[in-house]
Amino acid sequence: MRAEILGEKGFGLKMDESALWVGMLLGAIGGGYFLYGRKQSDAPAMLVGFLLCFVPYFIPNLVLLSLLSLILMAVPIVIRKYL
Repeated sequence: MRAEILGEKGFGLKMDESALWVGMLLGAIGGGYFLYGRKQSDAPAMLVGFLLCFVPYFIPNLVLLSLLSLILMAVPIVIRKYL
C-alpha cells in the first residue's frame, strides 16, 4: 500500500507503511542518542542523534537507510573505544 504525501499536487513524495515505521523507530533512537550526548557532553553522540532523526526524510530506500543507520549508530562507540 502506498500513500502519496501532500496530495496529488504536492511534491510527489511516496512513502509506504514500512518507511513510516522505520522513520519513527530511527527518530526515537536518534532522540535517545541526542539526549545521551547532551547530558554527557558527548558531541559525536549528539551529532549521530541529530542525523538519525533527519536521515529518514532524505533516503527513500529502506535497505540503504538501514545500513546507513547501523553505521551511524556504531560511530560513537567506535570513537569512544578506539580514539
